Amino acid sequence: MTPFSTKAFRRKTPPSKEEIQEILFNDLMEQIEPELTSANREQTVEMFQELSDEELKERFERYKKAFETFVERWPAYIKEQIVLMNTAVKDFQSIAKNYDLEDLEKMEKQFESFDDA
Repeated sequence: MTPFSTKAFRRKTPPSKEEIQEILFNDLMEQIEPELTSANREQTVEMFQELSDEELKERFERYKKAFETFVERWPAYIKEQIVLMNTAVKDFQSIAKNYDLEDLEKMEKQFESFDDA
């Protein structure tokens, strides 16, 4: 779930800063190294137990490179998320001015597309 998903808008309270950070981290890290996302932590730890020392060394080297890639891509990723958020806000404001159920349904579909991204 991205911070701009319809699920986020249906919450009774806004997501906390920490939740947004985790969502953004997971979204970008999923593209780089899915094993490092928070949803996969337990499975990754279990997998470590089955690896030899050499395999662990290789795995940690891969993770190190993944984090380097993450840090490298983070600024552009955040800029992209800000653009998406600002576009969604502008679209929402535009639609809200001309309240129309059909437009609201279009907007809902647009927000749902963020879940797929």
